[in-house]
Amino acid sequence: MTDLNNTAFTPPAAPKGRSWSKYQVDVFKFVAQGEGNALVNAVAGSGKSTTIVEAMKLAQGESIFLAFNKAIADELKRKVENIELGGMSAKELQEF
Repeated sequence: MTDLNNTAFTPPAAPKGRSWSKYQVDVFKFVAQGEGNALVNAVAGSGKSTTIVEAMKLAQGESIFLAFNKAIADELKRKVENIELGGMSAKELQEF
């Protein structure tokens, strides 16, 4: 397992007028450089969907992003439909 605490990483540019939290940057770093699985657990309105969409752009190889329910999975699919993501998909947890 790779120790990500000591590796250099430049996060993606944040949307205009916003900045990424330490936790969002940690998610981006894990997706770009980490190995294995990750779970994002945060309250409503905290930026999970925005974080996941940006993280999908950083993922390499085959990846799957699971959402708790169909509505959230459909929202993620809609948000990334115009982004080239290679071997990635967004699915509802029950579909997996």
